[in-house]
Amino acid sequence: MKLKKVFCIAMAAALTVPCINIAGNNVKVAKADNPIVQNIFAPDPAPMVYDDTVYLYTTHDEDETVGGFYTMLNWHAFSSKDMVNWTSHGQIFSLDDISWANDRAWAAQCIEKNGKFYLYVPVKAEKSGICIGVGVSDSPTGPFKDAIGKPLIDEGDWNDIDPTVYIDDDGQAYLYFGNPQLRYVKLNDDMISYSGEVERIDMTVEAFGPGKSDDSASYAEGPWFYKRNNLYYMVYPAFGASGGENISYSTSESPTGPWKFGGKILEPNNCYTIHPGVVDYHGKSYLFYHGNSLDKNSSFHRSCAIEEITYEEDGSIPSVEQTAAGVESVRNLNPYQRVEGETMAWERGVEVERHEDNSCSLASIHNENYIKLKDVDFGTVGPIGVSANVACADESQEGTIEFRIDCDENIESTESDVKDIFAEGFDLHNTDVNSGEVIATIDVKASGSADVYKEIKGKIEKKLTGVHDLFVVFKSNNEGELFKLDYYNFEQAATPTPMPTATATPTVTAAPTATVAPTATAKPVKAPAKTKFISAKAGKKSMTLKWKKVSGANGYQIIYGTDKKFKKAVKKIATKKTSIKISKLKSKKIYYAKVCAYTSGADGKKVYGKTSAVAKIKVK
Repeated sequence: MKLKKVFCIAMAAALTVPCINIAGNNVKVAKADNPIVQNIFAPDPAPMVYDDTVYLYTTHDEDETVGGFYTMLNWHAFSSKDMVNWTSHGQIFSLDDISWANDRAWAAQCIEKNGKFYLYVPVKAEKSGICIGVGVSDSPTGPFKDAIGKPLIDEGDWNDIDPTVYIDDDGQAYLYFGNPQLRYVKLNDDMISYSGEVERIDMTVEAFGPGKSDDSASYAEGPWFYKRNNLYYMVYPAFGASGGENISYSTSESPTGPWKFGGKILEPNNCYTIHPGVVDYHGKSYLFYHGNSLDKNSSFHRSCAIEEITYEEDGSIPSVEQTAAGVESVRNLNPYQRVEGETMAWERGVEVERHEDNSCSLASIHNENYIKLKDVDFGTVGPIGVSANVACADESQEGTIEFRIDCDENIESTESDVKDIFAEGFDLHNTDVNSGEVIATIDVKASGSADVYKEIKGKIEKKLTGVHDLFVVFKSNNEGELFKLDYYNFEQAATPTPMPTATATPTVTAAPTATVAPTATAKPVKAPAKTKFISAKAGKKSMTLKWKKVSGANGYQIIYGTDKKFKKAVKKIATKKTSIKISKLKSKKIYYAKVCAYTSGADGKKVYGKTSAVAKIKVK
């Protein structure tokens, strides 16, 4: 994402990472893994779960805004198996693929049926207004082709935007859409045509809640339609009495209504628009949305983020806060399998290049650019080798790949004031790429062509085990663009097999005098590492604490109270999670909290690690 220097200077001033007061000093603690895509502006998230993978479809706000309005020409796809590390699949459909459209590649949604994938897209038609088309592909990552060569829905007005699609248990597919009115059609079995007329929903306050006035409904646009436990949900951007769009929802016992307003899930953010997507994955529920955290000066440069949501027994959805930390991983990443270069939780300065065979690679790499991967599990034995598949045209593109762990992301940075390329010197994490310990290196030499990839082996610099955040850092003495990275992987050492103990033939001897057997001494258990806070936020008579997972920990102990020295009225809570919400606190009171990890010793007693820094929270 190439942005001009004036923008980067504004970013340095505008982007503030949430802070907590630690030992009297303001310290940056959030490692902002929201937004989840940073190399492009990727709004309007539309998640889909298929084959134990979350696929995410987004629109694309161009870096250069034309005419002071949303400049959007194509759609992109991403995927993840852990919810924190996302693989970019690049551009999968564009206005160039739709002969009858010329503008406004707006919010889309994809669905699978009988091995085919259907992407419903709103566009501006050359000979009419906004209408809805449909792309089709044999792969969830495209490329998609225009399925019918004309609009699927074209009512001649500007209401036909933001399609959302759901296939009910009886096989009937519904396509909802609309701004400012919610409308729907029943799709035919072929998914590229529909029966009957376009049906219009009554936009009442009872159905969608009060909007900017008492007699207007709050519904705005961008609906997301799904079913859960025999209850149908419509989640959508909505307008309140003032401000930008929030995310609200309504429910129905029928796929076509009547709808009943459920409430607000997410408050407006700094961006004027917002757009929801909801999926369940590995036993958890997630809300995708967008904001403008990568460019807080513009509502035309938006990026998608994720929060975990829950449901009450009656099906209602409690409100959630927008966070910089995002969600936790549902599984660790395996570095001993092929890891695509374009898989990342965070990045600085790199781009993703899609090839004619629809594969992708990491490109536009410069000195001290990096990608970060969260929760990488090196196991109990550790790696003995590392290799990467790279393309390096000549000596000017040569460099080194450094694999580092657990870099410091809480430093001050003024580099953005002198950089012309966004994120080469500045990112929301303020990451010191030289702070993490180097565990492996690969020297990249010229391969003869920018498009000829060769697998090269590197060197393990340090033995390690356990779960870490992995930083793939690119270094070179050369200025300008470096090599391209296709993929990499570590080689795992074989797990040693214990040799059987040889049994000697007994010799008959006189019985020895009985002696007392020595008491076995248990090997001392190593205490867990120091726990580090991610965030500490105040709520209404409550506070929510989040911290980084500690390798080898069995659980965590939270210590809190109103005494800064933790001597009076101290309370302790144990949990196996890496976050906790503590309720029933005293309003307007200042609370202090700290957390430490523990593991179990051979005698069953807990062995505690060092406590975190102290968080200071003023409860609302």
